[in-house]
Amino acid sequence: MEYLRGIPGSSTGNLLAGIGGAAAQQKIISDIEKLGERDVAAVFGQPTVPQYEGGILGEIQRQSEFKPFTVTTPTGARATMSERGLGTALSGTEQQLQENLLGFGTQAF
Repeated sequence: MEYLRGIPGSSTGNLLAGIGGAAAQQKIISDIEKLGERDVAAVFGQPTVPQYEGGILGEIQRQSEFKPFTVTTPTGARATMSERGLGTALSGTEQQLQENLLGFGTQAF
């Protein structure tokens, strides 16, 4: 027991304190790295950051590029969005209704 009383302040004590401090720092670094890995998994849905061709700006450009599309309603009417603009088309039933209503309007006056 007498030997242990001489450790604090001695070279051996300083060595043990340094080893303990290094081990504690390594544990802290490991914990922080694990937090970073969890954050990456939460954002990207996978444990590593995906590598995009052209970097993140290249990926943003690819995803924000316009893609033409068409929407069809339950009645059959269509709306198409393209580089030229919005195009619409009525279904057969809607065209018939439009013609009837326009015809009624011209005949009424």
